[in-house]
Amino acid sequence: MRALSIRLEQCLFGYEDGHRLLTSTIPLESEAAALTEVSDVAPGTVFGQSEGYWTGLPVPGIGRYALLRTWPAPEMPRPGCVWTHAILLEPAVLQNLSDLRILRSLFVRPDSPSDRGRYREALERSLPLVVGVDDRKEFDPALVIALLKALYTASDTPVVVAKPGELDEPLFAVWSQQWPRLRRNMRFQTAATREPRSQGGARFDITATLMNSSERRASVGRSQGPWLNAAAADAREQKESDLRRFLWSYGADVRRQRGSFRPLVDIKLL
Repeated sequence: MRALSIRLEQCLFGYEDGHRLLTSTIPLESEAAALTEVSDVAPGTVFGQSEGYWTGLPVPGIGRYALLRTWPAPEMPRPGCVWTHAILLEPAVLQNLSDLRILRSLFVRPDSPSDRGRYREALERSLPLVVGVDDRKEFDPALVIALLKALYTASDTPVVVAKPGELDEPLFAVWSQQWPRLRRNMRFQTAATREPRSQGGARFDITATLMNSSERRASVGRSQGPWLNAAAADAREQKESDLRRFLWSYGADVRRQRGSFRPLVDIKLL
């Protein structure tokens, strides 16, 4: 199996007289404040039985994309504390990995408040370019539809989930479908909250709101149009297809990135 050898910078955020950056392998410069903000617990987050949530956003000040994993930290002295491990991806990583779920294996929760040594050095890894069949997980197809609508239509509403963690698998499937420039500008956070969020300093294309199963089914609805059915089927397949090759080929040249996704799928269907 082909693999990608990479060096990845990383940092760790957590509680120390307040939520703060604890260690980083590179200077974060002007991006330190923004990353510290998104690494803190999202207001109203419900962790439930999930092991945490994901955040992704570009950090242009250091020329990288930040992927963050946040876990609850009940062992800390103040309620509501979290650990957040961030990995800072260079553009080549998002260009060369077919399936971005591979990145999730790189994230490690600290074992204790003193466990910081492993985050002080860059990661040297050899990653497979695709995920093996045995590592793929099933997820609700309706969530793929909801994600595609949120990204590529006029809808700006949160994606409704029935339980914390439910959005993780479909989110990575839809993110992997995107061509590299779209990937580098994707802004998401999968924390499940009970109320829609007010817009703070960090603005996301994708967020999640927690509702019970019947409320979620009513809000998701059905797909609308051939482009949505085709894009959803491709995302669920989670492998290279004619549609994905077409999107990656022609998406590289369009001026309007997210605004071109639906027209490109329509053109391919013709």
